[in-house]
Amino acid sequence: MEEKGGPGKGAHIGHADTSHDLGLSSEALAALTALHAGEAHEADTPGLGDLIELGLAVREPSTRRYVAADLHHAVQDGVRSERAAIIHHLHQMSQIADAVAAVGASVAGAGPGHVAFLATPDAANARIAQALDGAATCVWTAQPTSRPTGMLRRSVERDLHLINRGLSFRTLYAGSARARQEEREWATAVTRAGAEVRTLDAPFERMVIVDRRIVFIGTHLADPDSKAAYVVTHPALAEYIAAEYEQKWAQARPWAGERCRQAPEMSDRARSILRALDGGKTIKQIAAHLDLSERTVGKEVSDLYEMTGTDSQFTLGAWYGRSEAGQ
Repeated sequence: MEEKGGPGKGAHIGHADTSHDLGLSSEALAALTALHAGEAHEADTPGLGDLIELGLAVREPSTRRYVAADLHHAVQDGVRSERAAIIHHLHQMSQIADAVAAVGASVAGAGPGHVAFLATPDAANARIAQALDGAATCVWTAQPTSRPTGMLRRSVERDLHLINRGLSFRTLYAGSARARQEEREWATAVTRAGAEVRTLDAPFERMVIVDRRIVFIGTHLADPDSKAAYVVTHPALAEYIAAEYEQKWAQARPWAGERCRQAPEMSDRARSILRALDGGKTIKQIAAHLDLSERTVGKEVSDLYEMTGTDSQFTLGAWYGRSEAGQ
């Protein structure tokens, strides 16, 4: 998709390549071009349904007509979907490796290029501990969700030990961590010892990277309730994931444990949901008003809990009322 003059009026959608890349029909492509020229569509506009499904068109509550979606939010949805596909393919790679290798072979015994599925937290933690014991240059981690207080306390002692061994130690946290006391205390302790900690508001996967050659990666983006993980020792795959981590790291903000008063960045849809919650509306009412499923709104609210460090619709609405987002 090629844009000239920025989104909105004057934007141009390249017909030649966009239809092929996005799988759009000619009607959907024409509707998309019109949206980015500043037009609004009625619900029965030919091709509009495809744009809604892709997150490229949203309904304007005041006019009940459809306009161009926030492209940043649409891109983030697309990235999340592609990452889920990557996790799926990693799982397939693991199954292929298991079919070739002896049943139950360990990563160490299977030789280079192995991808193994770790079904339980205990299995993952045992392998991670083994890898950390042998770390020689760096340990980089990513924690997209909050960690229990007990786990954080155990983590401080382990992490300080790794730092004192002279390893390069980095941790990437979600922006919501700045609002949680336990994570602030952890970040203060490890950064004083020489670690680097940053926060990122965009979605990312849980992972541990050891010496850029062993990678443990979770399945949180594909399944938020999953506790499973993969361990990757294939040199090319491990290096690729480490490079992806570095890109996320470059986009993140340094953090030494201080509390952030600034409201996190969020999509227009998330702001609409927050305004509705602050106004006392239920999930069902919000879903009907925004033309979304209750499941979609519920998932968005769960993401907002994580982003803002709240745990109920009441506290989320209260947070919005006093934050910069509600001004």
